[in-house]
Amino acid sequence: MYKYEEQKERLFTVEVQTKFLQVRDHVHILIRNAGAFTLDNAITGIGGDSWLLMACIDRLCEIGEIREIKHNHDVAAQDRVFEAGILKKRGFSYERPSQRHDAFKKYLENIKDNPAEIHNLLVDTIVSGSVLYKVGRYLTETFKNYKDEK
Repeated sequence: MYKYEEQKERLFTVEVQTKFLQVRDHVHILIRNAGAFTLDNAITGIGGDSWLLMACIDRLCEIGEIREIKHNHDVAAQDRVFEAGILKKRGFSYERPSQRHDAFKKYLENIKDNPAEIHNLLVDTIVSGSVLYKVGRYLTETFKNYKDEK
């Protein structure tokens, strides 16, 4: 069973720092593109020890770069949802909900002609819970309008 405290000491080795930075950079891209992400989105494609990758995410929470959106119910580890923390990041900041919303709308504008990507976002939004309910509603309407136009 995964326990952050047991994995935490591994994060501070020279070999793991490269992996940590890779996860961190990927997380920043996900936040910039969508405003929030699941643990599964964060570690997919990076490769390596999944517990170590989970520890990288937990460390980013610990230092305030990201924060976990808590659910009212238990969720599988891969379905944990995160958003930007209150720290400013490389030229962009999502300290206010309106900034997350604006960034997400911009991302949607970029993918509006890609129904597969819209569908994937819709599924991720539904899985991530009620915090992203408005985004899910917006995606549902966008996908419905796209289908109606075709």
